[in-house]
Amino acid sequence: MAIIETNNVTNIISSSSSLSSPPIIISLKKSIIGNDNHNYYLKEKKKNQLLSFQKAIPLNQSFQNAIKIESLKIEMDDKKKTITKLGLLKTFVLFSSATAVGTIFYYKLKDSQTHMEYLKRIPFRFTSTIWGKCSNIILPISMRESVYKTYSTMFGVNLKEVEKPLVEYQSMADFFSRRLCPGCRDIDMKAPLVSPVDGKIIYFGKVNKDSLEQVKGLSYSLEQFLGESQSKQLAGKNLYHIGIYLSPGDYHGVHNPTDWIVENSYHFPGYLFPVGKMATRIIPGLFALNERVVVTGQWKYGFFSMTPVGASNVGSIVLDFDKDLSTNNPHQQQELDKKEFYQKSYQNLFNQKGSEFAFFRMGSTVIIIFELPDNTTFSFDHLKPNKSIKVGEKIGSILNK
Repeated sequence: MAIIETNNVTNIISSSSSLSSPPIIISLKKSIIGNDNHNYYLKEKKKNQLLSFQKAIPLNQSFQNAIKIESLKIEMDDKKKTITKLGLLKTFVLFSSATAVGTIFYYKLKDSQTHMEYLKRIPFRFTSTIWGKCSNIILPISMRESVYKTYSTMFGVNLKEVEKPLVEYQSMADFFSRRLCPGCRDIDMKAPLVSPVDGKIIYFGKVNKDSLEQVKGLSYSLEQFLGESQSKQLAGKNLYHIGIYLSPGDYHGVHNPTDWIVENSYHFPGYLFPVGKMATRIIPGLFALNERVVVTGQWKYGFFSMTPVGASNVGSIVLDFDKDLSTNNPHQQQELDKKEFYQKSYQNLFNQKGSEFAFFRMGSTVIIIFELPDNTTFSFDHLKPNKSIKVGEKIGSILNK
């Protein structure tokens, strides 16, 4: 008995016409299922196809058994796809409902202390872990394009900039961490500092009295954000900072805004509070409370740091130069009161302007703190809060005092 592997039923019929015995098709499932025109020899509405197939090949018991086995496999796969679709739908509904109810209740609270007590009771890290697992579920190929297009419509993703065809992104997590197509972003090589991300400006300015501005009227200390040892070394330095928020629809890659040498990273587990516009206005010290990876080093003018900050459902931060970093872990210490962090040092790790630095698994925030000589100042040119900016665009200029 012959064994034929093919992707075309016509080939099966023609190739078997010269055989003395009917073939066993070892790739029947693959050949029949392709291109969504599948099961046409098994479904009632396609029985005429089966009749023509029978006329071409006289079926014996072995061949009929092969078809039965493959039909059972196909039915099981169909059931799995249905279960997957229902599971994803239920997860999405439950997650959205819980988030909406919790958020509405939270924003109705007036007292800031009550805000914090309430926030600390919400298991953001647990829900972020669950969301991370859900986003890593491999989607059926037939669902991928419609799911990603729906998401893109909701959050304003520019699909023209996506590097690969949508069907090649196996999960939502893959789609979140998508690369841009070549040439989508131009890096301003003349600017001293360029935007590391696509996003919206939250704040910018000079670091005054070791204080970082969160939004107008709210600030937090350099020591809270960088840690005690780092902040002491920077006392009295001419420092500036800028924060940029990445929305869920933005490209999630973080690029190097200048040429610099990375020396240390400090992983603060922290909380995973939301970091949207409303949250930044009412949660004091938000960016010093949330999980973050403070990466420090030197650029041509002195101290330089860039910090990806996590958020609810966005705890996963992946450094391009350190794959061992593990964030959004449920077992890690959340309370910053103990000042626990994980430090790692690097030897002469050069990062080139415009190259990849890190990736988020969804939108969040990046904060840059940098030093300038005392006789200079930094002009943020025409930047304004809430202004959109793209990777590689000029942030500002260095001016002599």
